[in-house]
Amino acid sequence: YDQQLLWLPKPFNSLALFANYTHIKTEGTYDNGAAALANFVPTSYNWGLSYTFKRLQMRVAMNHLSPYLLSFSPDPIAATWQTETDTLSVNATYKVTRWLSLSAGVENLFNEWPQNYSLNRNRLTVIEVYGTRWTLGVNGRF
Repeated sequence: YDQQLLWLPKPFNSLALFANYTHIKTEGTYDNGAAALANFVPTSYNWGLSYTFKRLQMRVAMNHLSPYLLSFSPDPIAATWQTETDTLSVNATYKVTRWLSLSAGVENLFNEWPQNYSLNRNRLTVIEVYGTRWTLGVNGRF
């Protein structure tokens, strides 16, 4: 879904909403008797809004991944699952001239990272924290 809100008064008529939802279900018995496919994310969605005003473009986006089987093992205790993940990104670009623009962005604003677990969410096996990523950029066209 992508909708620009043209009915709003200026300068808000360049505000736009977007959303995407995917849910896929599999069933069957896979290699070694697995009931789920490894690295198969059954549900994901993202949504956000963007705004353009004169030389400024901004975007805020939220992304969600459902829990999924990371690696299968016939022993349920050895199978690894990944927790659900929600990440928020904010980006802005300012066009200084026709050939020069400046940008700034932050990825994973709330520092949310997936965790790996076995059997249940209380049995964490891997916790990785990469931090929030901040970027600044200069883009030139020659």
